[in-house]
Parts: sequence; C-alpha cells; structure tokens
Amino acid sequence: MKTRPKFLFICICLIFGISSRDYNQVKIPEHDFQYIVYSLQMIYGMNYDDAKNSVLELEHFYSGIKFHIIDNRTDHPQTAIKNAWEIHIINTRMYFNFTYSIFGEYLHYRPVEQQRGQLYVYEKLKYSGINNMNETVWLLKSFQSNEDYSLTESWNIYYKQSRTLSTFNERVNRFLKKFIEEHNPSTDHFQVLDIAMGQGRNSIWLAQKGYNVTGFDSSDEGIQIAINNARQMNLTTLKVSRTTIEEFQFGLEQWNLIICLYFPIINETSYLYKLEQSLKYKGLLIVEVFHWDGLSGDLPLPIDVTYKTNALPLLFPNLTTIIYEGPIDYSDFGNKLTKIIRYVGQKDR
Repeated sequence: MKTRPKFLFICICLIFGISSRDYNQVKIPEHDFQYIVYSLQMIYGMNYDDAKNSVLELEHFYSGIKFHIIDNRTDHPQTAIKNAWEIHIINTRMYFNFTYSIFGEYLHYRPVEQQRGQLYVYEKLKYSGINNMNETVWLLKSFQSNEDYSLTESWNIYYKQSRTLSTFNERVNRFLKKFIEEHNPSTDHFQVLDIAMGQGRNSIWLAQKGYNVTGFDSSDEGIQIAINNARQMNLTTLKVSRTTIEEFQFGLEQWNLIICLYFPIINETSYLYKLEQSLKYKGLLIVEVFHWDGLSGDLPLPIDVTYKTNALPLLFPNLTTIIYEGPIDYSDFGNKLTKIIRYVGQKDR
C-alpha cells in the first residue's frame, strides 16, 4: 500500500513541531493591498470579498517565502492568488519597493514548466505554521481565469485604453525617427523587423516611408489596432503577425534593421544569438530602454527593460556599437522625463 505524500508531510511537521512556530507574517502595505483588490475586480470581475481574501492569502504566500517554507522559483500559487501576485508584479515600482523592504532584494518571478497540485503550496504553508489560511480561496477561480494569467492580457487592456492614456506615446519613437531621417537608408530591398510592435506606431511610420516591415506582438488588441490603421492608410509594405517571441522565426541574415523598444528580449540569452544571426551584413539593431538610475525617480519602471550603464553593448558582443547614449528624455511609456538608454549596434562580420 502506498503512503500518501500529504500524510507523510503532515507527520513530519507534527514530529518536529513545525506547526507550533509563531511567524511574524508579512503584511502588504495598505496602498498596495487596495490596488491589487481593485485590479482583481476590474480585470477578473471578482467581487470585493473574494478579491480581498485573495490578497490576504497572497500575504500568507509571501510569508512562506520570507521564512523559507516555499521557494518562489518553483512553488507558485494557482488561480486567484496567482492573479493577485502577478498584478502586484505588473506595478513594477510598487512591487520593487515592497520586495526590497520585506526580502532585501527584488523577488523575481519565472513561469514554472509544470504546476503542482492546486493545494500543494497551501498545504506546505498550513502545516508549517502559517495561521488563519483560507483553503476555499486557494481553490477559487476568478471570473476570467485561465490556469495562467498572462501578461498578454495586461497589454490587451493597455492597448484598449492607449488612445486615452496621457502616459503613452502614440507617435513614432523619437530616437528611431531621428536615426532614420539622419541616415536615410535606401528602401530598396530593405527589410525591417519590429519586435513587440504593439499597436504598430513605429511599423506604420516606417511602412509609410516605403520600407518593407514585418511586425509581431502577442497582444490581440495591439495587433488588431495595427491592422486597422494599416488598412485605413492602404499600406502594402507592412506584414503583421500575432505571435510570441518564442514562436517567431527570425531566420538567418534576413533583416537590415531590427527595432527592439522597451521589450525585455535582451534579457534572454537564447534570443540574443537568434537576433544577431538574423541580421544581414551591415544590419542594424536599434534598442531603447530605461536606465537603472531612473529607478530612483517618480516614474514606475519595469525592471525587465531597465539596464545599467554599458550593459547593452556587453549583451551584443558580435555587434559594433554605433550609438550609445544615456539622455534624460521623455520615454514612450510614462511620458515623463527620465533617464533612458539608446543603442545602435551593427553587424560587420
């Protein structure tokens, strides 16, 4: 007869007296707490009590990480509590300040390849001494819940609201525009790739100038806006694809220009090689991201697209740096003066 793992875990906890420990449990700041509750209601259609209880259980989850009961790299909550955690993460400045105050470092989130049982994390916390847990909430599925709350859904919401957001630059990126106008590359057989094109503001501008542009994004809403705008302008040199960075086929020596603006592809080593190999000889890579120094300012910055001085050229050892600058300027996201990094690398071998 096989002994159930849950029963063994409970026995171990009781034998060693783990459940009797009195933890000083983590409390989420009130402003953060109400923000997550409100977002759960708006995004997932949850009622107030369910949203509130989900955030209370998120506090228990954070407590488990703080006291090393669970590992945030492998032990993830599911359904509504996971949604609450990811909503907290999306507000980067808020989450950055919270995790540094509680854990002394930025608490990273990485998707796990294989989810464990829905109550696996709950049982580890409960039988290790985390008190007043609500099992019902750990089983709760929010109104719009897939098993994964993806960041794609957040971008869909963002692009739906983009025309009314004063914090979003709907026009072509300033750095890209200046570079193209100053260097004026020929449109003959000039192929451009726009990574994470969003609603197509940069792709459309380039296509209007006669360049052959391919753009992709995982956001359905962003892609649809790009398609509609391209149709209205009768653009025939723009190809749009709804896909992810993992699925997109970069090809070999295919692009004269790749633009990567405020997208964290450069954090993923596996993509760096694909990106470099897909550039033609003398092909160009244009990148714009936030500078690390901006984290001390008032504008909430996403950590994944925030870099320290000279970090970008080191990520592209096979490219020659043509432009590297760190001005204080208006970013595309936030519409406030902040320190940013602008980079152009060229493949010369």
